[in-house]
Amino acid sequence: MSQLAEILLIEDNETTNFLNIRLLNKMEVTNNIEVKVNGELALEYLRTVSISGKYPQPELIFLDIKMPIMNGFDFLKEYNDENQKKNGNPTIIMLTTSNLPTEVSLAKDLGVALYINKILSEHKVSQALKIV
Repeated sequence: MSQLAEILLIEDNETTNFLNIRLLNKMEVTNNIEVKVNGELALEYLRTVSISGKYPQPELIFLDIKMPIMNGFDFLKEYNDENQKKNGNPTIIMLTTSNLPTEVSLAKDLGVALYINKILSEHKVSQALKIV
């Protein structure tokens, strides 16, 4: 399996981030994991141009729904409104503890490729990698 250039993890829970990062490192899916604790910080990151003149290019985004300041749905709406193609075309996977049909439907309407329950497992990461 080839490594992804970058994974963006948008999650406010420190323990969840620790466990997810540990799993992703163990699976050796990327050498570059960027973590943001809410949607607003993630948008700021994605809008930032590097010295080389490029925007961040995460191939995979793991996105929590419930976060302070800006939740996952608000992030998606703003991200989509800005037409963030400058960031490539990342696959967005929504991480949640909820399976409400309305949330699943809204996530799909907003371009989420996969809607899975937290915390990541090898199986869930493998599922995500199949659609990147």
